[in-house]
Amino acid sequence: VEGIKFYGCPYSPLSRSSNSAFQLEKKDAVDIVMKIPTDTDVLITHANDSLIDEVVRKVQPLIHARGHVHADYGVRRNGATLSINACSVDEYYRAVNPSVVVDIERKT
Repeated sequence: VEGIKFYGCPYSPLSRSSNSAFQLEKKDAVDIVMKIPTDTDVLITHANDSLIDEVVRKVQPLIHARGHVHADYGVRRNGATLSINACSVDEYYRAVNPSVVVDIERKT
């Protein structure tokens, strides 16, 4: 999009949630996660774990956006990557967090 490369990774770590879409054990997700292109500018994942962290360190996208850990809402700088947990709900599933809006300069 406008020269910015987005990649959405379908992997989500196993959890106790009854919503188990895309959840895998780490050992079964390695092949999926390692396919994240190294020229990704914006990485979108459901959650964050050590496997995703490893790829973020390797790829260094401009932005890594996720939302699974409701109590970890917010924006932080992680080296070259802007790490965004954009979950809209808190740990009690109340919609309390505002939207996160980020402007990205178009690549030329």
